[in-house]
Amino acid sequence: MIILIAVLIDVFADAPLGGNPLAVVESADRLEDGQLPRVAGEFTQAKTTFLMRSERADWKPRSFTASGAEVIGAGYNAASPQTTDFLGLARSLTSAVRFFVTAMAIGLASPVVAADLAVSSAVSSAVSSAVSSAVSSAVSAQSGRTGSIQTPDGDLYYEMYGEGRPIILVAGGPGASRTSLRPEFDQLAEKHTVVYFDNIGRGRSSDLAAGKHHSPDRDADDIEQLRKALGFEQFALIGHSYGGRPAMVYAVRHPERLTHLVLSSSGNSHESSQRNIDAVNHFVASQYPEIWGQLQSLRAQGMATCDSRYQELYGKPIAQLYWHDPAKIGTRPSVSTDPRDSFRLKVYCDMLGDDPEVIVGGSMATFDVRAELTNVRVPTLITSGRHDTVVPPREARELARAFPPGVATLRIFEDSSHRPWVEEGTLYFSELGAFLDRHGPPVH
Repeated sequence: MIILIAVLIDVFADAPLGGNPLAVVESADRLEDGQLPRVAGEFTQAKTTFLMRSERADWKPRSFTASGAEVIGAGYNAASPQTTDFLGLARSLTSAVRFFVTAMAIGLASPVVAADLAVSSAVSSAVSSAVSSAVSSAVSAQSGRTGSIQTPDGDLYYEMYGEGRPIILVAGGPGASRTSLRPEFDQLAEKHTVVYFDNIGRGRSSDLAAGKHHSPDRDADDIEQLRKALGFEQFALIGHSYGGRPAMVYAVRHPERLTHLVLSSSGNSHESSQRNIDAVNHFVASQYPEIWGQLQSLRAQGMATCDSRYQELYGKPIAQLYWHDPAKIGTRPSVSTDPRDSFRLKVYCDMLGDDPEVIVGGSMATFDVRAELTNVRVPTLITSGRHDTVVPPREARELARAFPPGVATLRIFEDSSHRPWVEEGTLYFSELGAFLDRHGPPVH
């Protein structure tokens, strides 16, 4: 049987309550001037931190250890949100538990430690049963809600995690699926509805019909189709690498729909794409001359760089460019072994042309929205890794300058390459979270 001991403590108190994590409830009607009176219940059997969400949308749930120290990310494992996202669990607590806690909060209004509250075995049993039910339902809910929507170009697959202000993420490549951003961005589901999706032609979405071509503009259409289907009036948009390009197109077309824009390691134009190609080729030719020689022999035979044989050989040396610490290559957890989620070379070559490792072609040959970004006033965060050769900080700085003064914030992460959200994840998500909290909906 779960034994519940409830005490009322001031937000700055450090009263020892035993050796187990706490179930914390904060009273929304008293959230003034940083004073957060809370009723804390110690569930000695569950030994798990639970959080109760206030009805206030701007309230951030918090949890505390038995000594009163605040726990950051307690009970959350980004690699497995379906089993450990206790914020989602708290949102799913039954009405019986909410009623019980509310009654305690009303009865114990003082911000000073009052007294131990004896709870009858009948109430304790009821709470135990309700919590068990909530755990079961919340764990199920946090496994993600999946679905597909119909668009003019086919079915668009998506997954949603968490609850709160919505965020839509756009994967890179071009050709990568939504799984390339997981599990790291899952942690945003602590406070947000996080939406991953596969652009048409990628992952589990439909292939693009014959005769049509992939482009950042067409991919931006997917974002708007998804927004409409999910009923979001406004949302935050995050694009990584190539994903920043359709994100920029969307921001130009629909700035009124965005609360925030995040461009992570994103190029800004066909010019930046060509600089990227030249820099990577210089690296391979200089550091791996034996592989570069083999590649040139293949080209002498008439092979284009989109040929899978060229790509396989080329990919070996350049894989390390995505990491500041090459020892981390292959250390990220895999969230999918389904072949449908693998990289789509067909999309990459359709968008960049037959020789994408030599010259920018396809729809990317003319891509440049920098002039149009001067009219975008959505709060924007631009991130880059100091050691990123693929999209170096120069490109991020140039991109930041394309926005009106004061709109874009540039953040360069000193110990990262192309994925600072992996290599400096704690710092990256701390700053991303602060950015999302700091800026309200923009005025258009």
